[in-house]
Amino acid sequence: MDVTIASRIDDIGKMFLLRYKVFVLEQKFSESIEIDEHDNEATFLVAKEGSDVIGTLRLFKEGGDVVLGRMAVDAAWRGKGIGRALILAAVPMSRDLGGAHLVAHAQVQALGFYSKAGFSPHGEEFDEDGAPHRLVRIKLA
Repeated sequence: MDVTIASRIDDIGKMFLLRYKVFVLEQKFSESIEIDEHDNEATFLVAKEGSDVIGTLRLFKEGGDVVLGRMAVDAAWRGKGIGRALILAAVPMSRDLGGAHLVAHAQVQALGFYSKAGFSPHGEEFDEDGAPHRLVRIKLA
């Protein structure tokens, strides 16, 4: 398994398909919010096994921080370290982007995963498209 920046058009297409499968079909998030304005400015990381995209996330700068979002791992690959590998690649890249923190809107059910990856929760729980979330972050600077 390799983690790289998505630069090939077929990897980008597979990445968007994976996000659709995970967020819209599995988790029932609204299709209308899955692709948003941040996709125009984001850097996309993909985890690949051969030519298959098995995991992804996006990074974009917002204020003085870098936002990690739309992290998705194919159901068949969950629990095998794909998410952790993506985050390990995202942290130094976020430093290079000049962020003070790497932040994410974590689904509450995934807080343990983010905690193990070095994130700490901040603020109160909030609703995002019907699912409870919490802001998590890692200090970069």
